Amino acid sequence: EKTDTDLAQKSLPLLTQVTLKEPELALAWRLMATAYNRLGQNLEAEYALTEYERSSDKVTAAQKRAKRLLAKFDKNSPYYQRLQDIIALAENYL
Repeated sequence: EKTDTDLAQKSLPLLTQVTLKEPELALAWRLMATAYNRLGQNLEAEYALTEYERSSDKVTAAQKRAKRLLAKFDKNSPYYQRLQDIIALAENYL
């Protein structure tokens, strides 16, 4: 019998492919956040929630979460760079 952890682990590569091809697909980001959460990868889950908010036109929420998360990621990580992009996009949007 598969556990939630097993299913989450198997789903991440597929969800990553989906979000790379369809970055505006909010449901994929939401499912990715759930999978990361079930694996105890809280920072990655928070990042995926930020992308979910961005792709759901919850721009203010995405910007707030992105600003909070910046301090938690290494400045050289792709997450950090993308969070900066989300903040800039939100500032232009608002």
